[in-house]
Amino acid sequence: MKAKVLQENLHKALTNASRFVNSRAQLPVLGNILLKASKTSLLISSTNLETAVSILVGAQVEKEGEITVPAKAISEAVANLLPGSISLQAEKEQLKIDSQGSSLKIAGMNRADIGARSGATQQAIGQVAGGAAGGVKDYGNYDIEMAKAKAADDYAGDNRRRNRSVG
Repeated sequence: MKAKVLQENLHKALTNASRFVNSRAQLPVLGNILLKASKTSLLISSTNLETAVSILVGAQVEKEGEITVPAKAISEAVANLLPGSISLQAEKEQLKIDSQGSSLKIAGMNRADIGARSGATQQAIGQVAGGAAGGVKDYGNYDIEMAKAKAADDYAGDNRRRNRSVG
């Protein structure tokens, strides 16, 4: 994988995706974020097996590919970079990030390598790649209205149940 993306866009996407990561999971992949470069976009996905998020960010992709990296490590690294264009390059099991005067490597896992592990890990990777509902939501503008609507419906449903049992 080799792609260029704006630091500002990547930082926003990673911040949102990090909210769906389980940092104390028994499966290491659940603490990771999937980065998948294809054509003209970078897909950023994460899951905690209950909910998942997939975010598309515009990018200049030179080489398609994918890698999973620890959410906390990549989020903090990108947050501390200067605004502007950054280069992401996955080689073997490392993600190399180059920015204006900065260069760092983050150890990750190739998705292909994870396929040989347990069924639960494969399920987790499948959910990270496709989202819990099996589709990819384009959060290019970070539109989270669907999540807000679901939360409002859940809250309203709880209140209706409470009111029926009281009345």
